[in-house]
Amino acid sequence: MSERAFALFRELLAVWRNQDLPPMVRHLRAFMGMMELLLEVLHPETLGRRSDLPAQPWWDIEAKLREDLSQPIDLKTLEELGRRSQRSIMRACELATGRSPMKRVKELRMSYARGLVLYSEISMTEIALRVGYGRVQDFSRDYRHCFGVSPREDRKSGPDYRVQQLPTD
Repeated sequence: MSERAFALFRELLAVWRNQDLPPMVRHLRAFMGMMELLLEVLHPETLGRRSDLPAQPWWDIEAKLREDLSQPIDLKTLEELGRRSQRSIMRACELATGRSPMKRVKELRMSYARGLVLYSEISMTEIALRVGYGRVQDFSRDYRHCFGVSPREDRKSGPDYRVQQLPTD
């Protein structure tokens, strides 16, 4: 690892330990520091994602999917959204993300769900519906499998700035 990476890590650690900062500012600065550190240590060829022409159809489909994750999504739906064959969509998704389309859809749903769990007061039932689950039990099972805790546990141990006011400076 480079000296710059070590310096970025030390800065990140200092920000994270700085209890004098308002919690939200501390979390955001730590997040920014982590992103800088990741950019430093990860090379484009190791990221496993592509944005070149063969992968572009998947990114176009994913942009449409993000508009409404509550709907049922299967390969036929992806085929209609992308106006391409299922095989072509599967190949583009694999090139773009390193995953199958349905695994990527589940990742998108879980990522969106985690944001709602951690940064909102929306009920778990409503979150499950917003991310395409008809049953809260199925949502909770997949959430636990993905993040290692139930959505309720994650919300309880989540960020400490959820109900605080933003700083005015």
